[in-house]
Amino acid sequence: MSNHIHLASAGIKTFPVADLTPAQLKELGPLAHLIGTWENVAAPAGTASSGWNVIMVPAANNGFRLEVIPYTERLVFEPVLIAAANKGPFENPDKEEIQHIVGLMYVQKISSVCTTQCEDPELQAPNVIHMETGLFLNVQDYNTQAGTQNKNGLVLSFARLSTVPHGNSVLAVGQVNTMTNFTAKSIPDIDGHPTPINPYDHFGVGYTSGVGNNIFKEFNQMSPNSFLRTTIDGQKFKNVTRIEMDTDNASGGILNIPFLQNNVKASKMSASFWIEELENGAYQLQYSQLIDLIFPGVAAIDASVTFGGKIQPIQVRWPHTTINTMTKLSQ
Repeated sequence: MSNHIHLASAGIKTFPVADLTPAQLKELGPLAHLIGTWENVAAPAGTASSGWNVIMVPAANNGFRLEVIPYTERLVFEPVLIAAANKGPFENPDKEEIQHIVGLMYVQKISSVCTTQCEDPELQAPNVIHMETGLFLNVQDYNTQAGTQNKNGLVLSFARLSTVPHGNSVLAVGQVNTMTNFTAKSIPDIDGHPTPINPYDHFGVGYTSGVGNNIFKEFNQMSPNSFLRTTIDGQKFKNVTRIEMDTDNASGGILNIPFLQNNVKASKMSASFWIEELENGAYQLQYSQLIDLIFPGVAAIDASVTFGGKIQPIQVRWPHTTINTMTKLSQ
């Protein structure tokens, strides 16, 4: 315990980066490389942007419309180290322990660069389409699942706390690890197709509208990570750190305000961040995020099915995906 940042109480302390000692930076671990301001890399030739948002939104006549939105982003990991101590027993009920947590505050702002391709005027340039604040935390000891394998095979040592102005609060936990022999091919696929929730669900209520139509020919909205691979194809890397997180891990989850819970429930979030050190020493950040959205059975009267002797509303899980490749501007 002597190597940890000294915390005399269970409070929270902040440290300006200029005042951080090497020992304190070590406490932050790989997250230290995130400190600073990040923005989109230059878009690959012939593409609208390096950042892409894919989301299904309600449309007329109980239908749905797929929106594919290229975007620019500014992501700032505040130059402040947060340190907190949690006190209480862990394995021995008669012994008080101190859990040490260090991390970074962040602010994310995403603006559309979509023009006539986006039908909704509110999703067109230059409107801001997403804002988020939160914390990336390095959970160092006395983690409830540290040293054990959970159902996804992760040893948990990371937590992300996020708040979104629409009315969502997110806790995703996961793992930080170093990748060897990293190339563009190391980034796995994620699937942008919808999936039914119940055995009686089908796609006859407009959910698949737009799925087969690539709105932007350079971007495969059903396989968004392929764009991440294209963006860095041919680059050489010195070091790469991957942060993986999921609200299904341990005690994670998403809370929604009542309006969202009734209309478009965000039920699960998973994400991967790759902190990439290039051969020239510059840092690059890539991420892929997937949020499961569940709309209510708004077409129940017209498109319900009978199952178990009862009329059931149609339920479909729609993936809301965001991906980007960013470069660090400052620290």
